[in-house]
Amino acid sequence: SRRLDALLTLQPSAQTAIESPDSTALKQTAQTLPYAVNLGRTTTSLPLLLGGGTTVRGLDGTYRERGWTYHAFTGYTQVASGNVGIQAESGIELSRQFSSLDDFRATFLRREDDVPTFVPFGVVGPQDVSLSGFEYIRSLVPNLTTRISAASTLSRPETGSIAPFSDASDAAALTYDHAPTTLALDYNNAGPDFATGGGPGATSDRAGFLATGQFKLSPISSLLTTWLKNDTHSVESHQSTTSFTYVTTPAIGSLSLTYELDRELSPTNDATTNGVTFSFARPLVGGTVNLFGALQGTHDDIVDAGGVTRNLSIQYQRVLGPHTLGIGVSATQVSNGISFPTPAPSIELTPDVQQGSTVGQSLTYTMPLSRRFDLQL
Repeated sequence: SRRLDALLTLQPSAQTAIESPDSTALKQTAQTLPYAVNLGRTTTSLPLLLGGGTTVRGLDGTYRERGWTYHAFTGYTQVASGNVGIQAESGIELSRQFSSLDDFRATFLRREDDVPTFVPFGVVGPQDVSLSGFEYIRSLVPNLTTRISAASTLSRPETGSIAPFSDASDAAALTYDHAPTTLALDYNNAGPDFATGGGPGATSDRAGFLATGQFKLSPISSLLTTWLKNDTHSVESHQSTTSFTYVTTPAIGSLSLTYELDRELSPTNDATTNGVTFSFARPLVGGTVNLFGALQGTHDDIVDAGGVTRNLSIQYQRVLGPHTLGIGVSATQVSNGISFPTPAPSIELTPDVQQGSTVGQSLTYTMPLSRRFDLQL
């Protein structure tokens, strides 16, 4: 983005000496200062049910007094561009830490789409949405924490003759954290018409759970497990994912092995995907050699079709001051029993983008070796 976003912050300082804006000490004290006011582009906090946070161009203020925290913000969460219109949002939050074991938070939001700049997507038109919700966190015993949250929305269409409609969402989580072992179970249930608010991690029209675990197998190795299950309310759709990842860091480098099983079920398809990936990194001559491979097979039981994809790549990377040099080759093979013309060799120049600014470019040369095998340099 080439948009200039300024930020003006007002807050008391506990420092007795001048500190850099990136100072760790300044970040630590910012959470306990009696007040803080931000004017400009900033990230405001939201409950995890609503995505955890959203970017606001406007005014954001926090005031703390005797265990109570008052938080309010107003501004624009979207500015007009080619694919989105202007969207304004305001919110008020009240939170209280009753003890070191209990934390309660109430949230009230209002989000409005700008009708003249609104960009349609699907059947959803511009809306004026009001949201109210709460989040309660409690430590049951040492290393075991629970989180319960719920919210409801009232959506008022700004065009047409559609009557206002409402929906709700609720979630619960249980986390066990005793280093080096971590276990977590998250449940969520959001209605199809639940307006998620501005948070990027919020969801709607889904019901399911996510279970994760991390186990230390030895001083240099660990195992990560994931089990995800989601169902869609508005249509008959089911998704499930099971994965296991083994990570080890011996003296010669680092190795990661992953197995993943996915299933997508709907009235028109029943697809199962099995995949195995590995990655290996090793320091070499002032840089790093990265080796990656993947084998993935997919089959749909309804249409009785499937395919296998194989990937293999090796790359050497070295940092030279502000520049990063990468040289490598990659190959992909797709087997699905479908014949198609062999494409001609191609060259692609791709910009590398970080935080909205172009910092470099990469050049890729693709050479077809057969109908199902390409070599990329």
